[in-house]
Amino acid sequence: MTLRVRPRVLYWSLFSWMAITGGRFLAPFLEHESEMTDSNIGFILGIQYAILSVLAPYYGKYADAQERKYPNYGRGKVLAVGIIFGTISFLMHGINAFWDLPIFESLYFHYAVQVLYALNFAIIIPVVDGMTLDFLQKEQGGSLDYGKERLHGAIGWGVTNMLLGPLIDKFGFPVYYPCCIVSAIYCIGSIFIYSNAQAQAQAQTLKQKNDTECSDSNVPPRASYLQTDSLTEPNTGAIPSSLSLLLGVISSSYGAAFVFCYFFMTLGFSVVENLVFLFFEFLGGSNTICSITVVLTVIFEVPIFQIAPNLLRKHGVGWVLLLACITFWIRIVCYTLIPEGSTWMLLLIEPLHGFTYAGSQVAAVEYVNRNMPSGSEASGQGIVNLIRGSANVIGLWLGGFLQDVFGPRVMYRVFVAAVTVGISVFATVRSTHRQQEEGYRIVAEVIESA
Repeated sequence: MTLRVRPRVLYWSLFSWMAITGGRFLAPFLEHESEMTDSNIGFILGIQYAILSVLAPYYGKYADAQERKYPNYGRGKVLAVGIIFGTISFLMHGINAFWDLPIFESLYFHYAVQVLYALNFAIIIPVVDGMTLDFLQKEQGGSLDYGKERLHGAIGWGVTNMLLGPLIDKFGFPVYYPCCIVSAIYCIGSIFIYSNAQAQAQAQTLKQKNDTECSDSNVPPRASYLQTDSLTEPNTGAIPSSLSLLLGVISSSYGAAFVFCYFFMTLGFSVVENLVFLFFEFLGGSNTICSITVVLTVIFEVPIFQIAPNLLRKHGVGWVLLLACITFWIRIVCYTLIPEGSTWMLLLIEPLHGFTYAGSQVAAVEYVNRNMPSGSEASGQGIVNLIRGSANVIGLWLGGFLQDVFGPRVMYRVFVAAVTVGISVFATVRSTHRQQEEGYRIVAEVIESA
């Protein structure tokens, strides 16, 4: 079945919105607009990811249930609700510009606003990833091309950050508010277009199938949606609990080590993604320089997402994750060596982000998805976000404290040690469980040749 509108239209819009409301500029935004310290920022972002890690599996499960109830529209509706209420929550940071009351300038008010935002932000990633995996399963019977869709999110992220840096330098952080509104409208439009396109494509497929059956057997065409083949028939069975899905992922020593390594890499990655622009300010970089570094990371992300299917088929998810961890390790070691005033050196280091992020993302998504039952795509990605969110909570709380007390260089060295532990454990287990990756590659080759 060929579906003309692909999930990439969702990634473009959603990652543009996330770049504004929850991207790398969020920490400087909170520092300037809400007068938060590094510890304050680490604390509230940790709370945000705690909410994400707890709620993402449930949101994914709820979105799957809605999709079964409203085929082609269920997950889209849940996604749209997250965008609308997430936008309203984020805009509340600027309410003191209209009502000059002490409560709106309080640190605790801005904490509360970020909590409200997090309650809605937790919907986004598991649901859009679930929509994408469902699309790929219907189109090609597998999810190896996830990276080719996801790369468009990286492009949307990069383009948005490229525009944000100069805008912030010229107009200040209040420019965030109109940008947030525009990006939210863009998201709702893309969700509407995508959902309608899937419904129309499915209706056309059903019509062609029924017409064929009618001409072949001279019987009236079957109109019921439930009587179609497995590519379009909804799975009406019970959705497994989040705990049972997680246990399925870590039931083997290989799976447990894979998750352990991914957790520790994400532990270090949390401070890079969320606090690194504070470090760039410490080095003397402008917002424009910060935006250029994001563009560089995206330039090197895109080809990794594009070739991800070949990497997974040839080397397996474990090899891809290990290489992502090693490139990340090199990157944060280099951070600790950059002298103040030498921000140009960042432009030599940031390309390493390409394999770090894209490699770890496709490896985690693919590994977890392979261990999920049919119809639980969004639930499975909720598990990925549970692991990622838990690591982000610990990383941001610890990172914010270390950066405030000891400075960014010491903070990054601590996380170098953490990532080293993750790499060592997984590399050891993987060396004795290579047959699991070999089995994965055989499955991938069968799907590719089908």
